[in-house]
Amino acid sequence: MSQICVYFQTWSSGWAADVSGLDLARVDAGITILNLAFVLPKCTYFPGQRTWDGTGLQFSSDFGVVVAGIASLRKKGMKVMLSVGGGSYWSDPKYEFQPANCIALMKDLGCDGIDLDWEVGADHDGQLCYAIEQLKRLMPDGKKISFCGWSTGAMDKVGGDQFRGMNVSALVQQGGNVDWVNVMAYDAGPSFDSKAALMHYRKYYKGPLSLGFEVGTQAWGGAMLSRDQVVATCEFVKNEDSRNGVFVWALQKESVGTPSTMDIVAIARQTFGVSVPAPAGVVCPNCKRALALVLA
Repeated sequence: MSQICVYFQTWSSGWAADVSGLDLARVDAGITILNLAFVLPKCTYFPGQRTWDGTGLQFSSDFGVVVAGIASLRKKGMKVMLSVGGGSYWSDPKYEFQPANCIALMKDLGCDGIDLDWEVGADHDGQLCYAIEQLKRLMPDGKKISFCGWSTGAMDKVGGDQFRGMNVSALVQQGGNVDWVNVMAYDAGPSFDSKAALMHYRKYYKGPLSLGFEVGTQAWGGAMLSRDQVVATCEFVKNEDSRNGVFVWALQKESVGTPSTMDIVAIARQTFGVSVPAPAGVVCPNCKRALALVLA
């Protein structure tokens, strides 16, 4: 089945005394994978710690409340992944990756796997290979590994762009240890061809690819999505390989001027034929549209 993934900004999650009030627990509407952003690569978490200290996750609710929220999502059939890195946490090439600590956090939270959001650059491409290799060696059976690839990360290393080709080594050397790849087809300027980006990744990787959308004004380059672009891109992604999917950055990000995260989810759900139970209400306090309107 095609994947429909969203990144969940843990720093935007409101405090809740129990799972009934937790915004995370109310995420619904055809999302099949939720990535919790972000865990520190040098995470210092140890088994049974059950606090956020040293993890990088920025929930304000207690650890046990979030555990219950994740369990409720998994009961709906959703995979919940820990996303390690991101632009802030993994921008230093002298990083220290602690896979055993990240896995301990994954286990205690009850998550389904780990997503590596590695954003260092082509000069350090061996780091991602090492991270995947170490993670695979320690990962319990049945748990998933994905990574989030840069927009130009599968293109040839030319033109002085330090990020071009930064994911090629990992795709070639460690692709067999990765369950799917998310392609950051945004923050690359208004003229960037997201479909071409997917095909560059396809040259090196034969598994499921998820193409990314960013709602609102993109953080770099100023591009903004239209609904027609979302529809056409979803159709292209589906036709390229029926296992493919899409992801959205990010669930709580403001979407003024573009389709919202839940608009994109609804379009993707229809395109990919993903069925969901009847909606139970609003997805989260920061999503401004009622779910019934999004799915209408």
